[in-house]
Amino acid sequence: MLMGPLIPGLTEHEIPNLLEAAAEAGAKTAGYVLLRLPWGVAQLFEDWLERHFPERRQRILNRVRATRDGKIYDA
Repeated sequence: MLMGPLIPGLTEHEIPNLLEAAAEAGAKTAGYVLLRLPWGVAQLFEDWLERHFPERRQRILNRVRATRDGKIYDA
């Protein structure tokens, strides 16, 4: 099974339940796709975070940057 996008600080708490359900359904392997924020998508995501998770916005963005060598996106 493939999970995605994984959003650090927002969705990783769902991983154990997803893995369990996938295993029960017969999955033998699992993987994930980390959130990607190319070009204008980054600003849209930041705006979405501000609207829906303002108290967590900066923490989530910092965790995304931590996976991309300090950048919000790195091809």
